Amino acid sequence: MSIENFVNLKKYVSDPPIQSYVFVYILIVTGGRFGEVQKLSRSDLDYKNNTIHLPGTKTETSDRTVDIPAADMNMLRKTLSKMPVSLSNQLFSTGVGLITHNAVSKVLQKFCLENKIGKYTLHSIRHTHCSYLLLNDVSIYYTSKRLGYKNIKTTMDAYFASIR
Repeated sequence: MSIENFVNLKKYVSDPPIQSYVFVYILIVTGGRFGEVQKLSRSDLDYKNNTIHLPGTKTETSDRTVDIPAADMNMLRKTLSKMPVSLSNQLFSTGVGLITHNAVSKVLQKFCLENKIGKYTLHSIRHTHCSYLLLNDVSIYYTSKRLGYKNIKTTMDAYFASIR
């Protein structure tokens, strides 16, 4: 996904208080994996420090806390205040389980179709997040830690995959 489409996708999902849209927004601003974002609870968002704790799912380094720009945290606070709170306090509880990959993918596919940009997966958002950071002079070491990769080589592989 191009950086331009990445930025446009962020705008596209930034307002509606709909779970699947908020989910994509969090994928964009954190670079998190689907399973990490799916497990988020309201207590994982720290509005005072502008951070989101991503509960790791894949490697020992994947449990991490990532910094989020204040404007993005304010948008999340505003949007989440319009959404019902589940008894479990999980952001993406449907009442019978957690939001599905298919439900979230439909938002991305709708955006792709409306903008005639081809097909992308939710995981491509993670790779584009990596590219976005590196193209904005964020160090590869920080980017690697932010994405929960166990080594810099994995970060480079993700980056090169997204610019091909």
